[in-house]
Amino acid sequence: MQNELNEYYINLLKEKYIGAPKSLKSSMLDDAQVFTKLSRKTIIKRLNIKFKKDKLRINQGRPRKYDHLIPHLRMLKNLMGNISEKRIKAAIPIWLDYYAEHFNLVINSKVYVDLKRVSPSTIARLLKMDLGTKGLSTTKPSKKFKNIIPIKRLDEEVTAPGTVQTDTVAHCGTMIAGKYCNTITSVDVYTGWTENRAIWTKDSKEVVKAIRSIEEAFPFRLKNFDTDCGSEFLNINVMKYLEERPAPVKMRRARPYKKNDQCYVEQKNFTHVRKLFKYHRLECPKLVTMMNDIYENYWNPLHNYFIPSFKLESKERVDSKIKKIHEFPKTPAARITCNKSIDKHVRNRVISESMRLDPVLLKKELNKKLALFLEELENYNNRLAA
Repeated sequence: MQNELNEYYINLLKEKYIGAPKSLKSSMLDDAQVFTKLSRKTIIKRLNIKFKKDKLRINQGRPRKYDHLIPHLRMLKNLMGNISEKRIKAAIPIWLDYYAEHFNLVINSKVYVDLKRVSPSTIARLLKMDLGTKGLSTTKPSKKFKNIIPIKRLDEEVTAPGTVQTDTVAHCGTMIAGKYCNTITSVDVYTGWTENRAIWTKDSKEVVKAIRSIEEAFPFRLKNFDTDCGSEFLNINVMKYLEERPAPVKMRRARPYKKNDQCYVEQKNFTHVRKLFKYHRLECPKLVTMMNDIYENYWNPLHNYFIPSFKLESKERVDSKIKKIHEFPKTPAARITCNKSIDKHVRNRVISESMRLDPVLLKKELNKKLALFLEELENYNNRLAA
């Protein structure tokens, strides 16, 4: 009861207390101490707290310069596939003209200049980004072929395209039992060029078929094929396909249970697979064709030609910490075309393809294909539940 009376009394006193002269405040506090039996500091805090919450902040801090960019940044972020703010900063000059053309926007000079000027940290403040959940691992080690396929060198420096890391992602939902779709992801270590293909189960013949399609999509010849110790890769069919040819591709494996040996492809499993198809269980064989259409014709070209990515330039140990320095974000296509040591025919092929593609059109068509995919998935799940 006393606490309620104290709160009521302080609320009545607050209107008189705020704005009163110092001498009058002192006498008010004396009376309040006698009535409430509270300490002087406690009464002062209670009188000021609510006032501070209600008080309007006027002219505090720097003026907000880039609020007018928020609608444009939201749209560009969505078109680019929710990439990080530093990669958005690097991609804006590539996307801006296509963005204005496709959405019939008349971007005034101030917005145009500000979009190119805005810093990654400001983009991050304007756009809050979130991450998803984790998937399940279905890798089964191949004991027989671990003694045949050599472990790759851990101190190897890759200075040219052709060394790819490959892994599988299981679209099993929350249960690994049964048959379901899987995605094979291959990333070139030097350029970051990434290709994905969907397969039904991890049968070795399905894997070989997907690897053949991936190899044809890469603009350069493969030299080294690095995988984990999963039996879907370490088997006789895959080994024959890669090594029994006039220009063999050398198979190499990572150490068991050392995910960092395959760090390049592990990060692409999230950015190129989970961000696209989430963590749904895909147990309809018909979905494989739809997934491959999305990967080959829309998702992979969008990322390889128009979405910049980071690349580690150097790292050094400073006391107990390791300082990493990354180069300015570039698209995989730009890393190929800017490198004069890469074969001229390869560079010309990439340049001609990039001139043919339109990132906004790719994104629009991708959204349509994804809508059809999700509709088919929902229909299949409804048939199972019926």
